Amino acid sequence: MLKGLITMVNDRIAFLEMLSEELVKQLKAAPPGKIRAVRKKGVIQCYQRILPSDKSGKYLKSNQKELIQALIQKRLFSQMLNAVTDELKILKKLKRLYDSFCIVENVLMKQPQCIRELIDDPLMTNEEVCRLWASQNYKGNDFFKENKKFLSSKFSAVRSKSEFIIAMILVRYGISFFYEKPLRIGKGKFSKLIYPDYTIWDVESRQEIYWEHFGMMDDPDYALKAIKRIMEYQKNGIYPGQRLIITFESFDSPLDPKHVEQIAERLVSGGHMIKDGKPDISLPPGFGIWPRSSDGIFSGQGQHVQ
Repeated sequence: MLKGLITMVNDRIAFLEMLSEELVKQLKAAPPGKIRAVRKKGVIQCYQRILPSDKSGKYLKSNQKELIQALIQKRLFSQMLNAVTDELKILKKLKRLYDSFCIVENVLMKQPQCIRELIDDPLMTNEEVCRLWASQNYKGNDFFKENKKFLSSKFSAVRSKSEFIIAMILVRYGISFFYEKPLRIGKGKFSKLIYPDYTIWDVESRQEIYWEHFGMMDDPDYALKAIKRIMEYQKNGIYPGQRLIITFESFDSPLDPKHVEQIAERLVSGGHMIKDGKPDISLPPGFGIWPRSSDGIFSGQGQHVQ
């Protein structure tokens, strides 16, 4: 998370430095003096003050609109440059402080490998947590197992061509996931098992996110069940656009692979995923890149079943 913050700081510094250069260039080309605007009898009158000692300034006529606009722009650019300069000072100081301290995540990384293997502690790198999550074993959903007809070499079966398309795009983008991994939602006697189509690990928040594809939305009964499923997620703190990705299709409006690619691209480019460049696709039961499990480290509103 801290590394992500520093990346944001560095990006902001680069942007502000570029903006500062452009503002300086624009101010050098601006007309001399400053603008003064007053309202008299309901009419705004503008004046050009060349010297600081000139309190009133030279009156600018209504036909001098270009000069008026240039002076207004100069005023805005000058104030923006001051704000940019102040923000750069703060961000660069923050970056120096960050670089001068031993960040807590680095303590684990600096330990000898033999020591690190003995540490049972949540202070792990994003990569280590991700790989631990991805090593889980689980029993998938056997309900209507006969409907799992679509296969890809060395992969588990999925239930539809659209689910196959989504899975293959996730693989192509190097996003690790589990197919129909059980998730317990609700509490006590009201709890139940559901099987999200795809379970994905969000590196930044260190939480699981879920992808549900609803493929028969022109069927009223199916659509009603889809709405109920989305509401179940929301009751358990899993909201669309946050930890829940939803795609739909009907007979007349099939799934668009380009839309799936856009979602995968956003997951990767947003820094939420650790890409696995060469996925091992010869895995058990999950249709994904990695599978095993460790109790107690992967928590959320729902509970995963081993």
